[in-house]
Amino acid sequence: MTHTLTLNDEAITFEATEYDAEMISGAVKDLLSAEGFVNIDGEDVRYVLDGAERVSAGEGMASGETRFNDAALEAVKNIHDAKRLLVEVRSDVEVTLTEMMDAVIAVKDAADPDADLVWGHVIDENMNGAVKIIVIAVS
Repeated sequence: MTHTLTLNDEAITFEATEYDAEMISGAVKDLLSAEGFVNIDGEDVRYVLDGAERVSAGEGMASGETRFNDAALEAVKNIHDAKRLLVEVRSDVEVTLTEMMDAVIAVKDAADPDADLVWGHVIDENMNGAVKIIVIAVS
């Protein structure tokens, strides 16, 4: 089904299921508006999504010492052969750049090592040590 996302008064169209489209819209809105350590902009989103024939999304959440890797692997368990990836990493402020990079690398390696990847981080004080990762994949 074709969906439209509006950024800066410009429409981006993509093909996705209703469920994935809702997850995609929410993640994009968060990434563009929320405070984080790594931010993305509308051009990043446009690059990943615009004109995509097949877009899917996955979500992972985890706690504990290996939370970043665990959340990343859960988020990509149904994503294969991606050409472009948009990744939201959500955590509280108790995070290191190394942890975030490990999660992003795990996403890329699991989804497709040759995919182009854009990622951002969102600070959410309500995460209480947990990590949530949303992956938007264009095949």
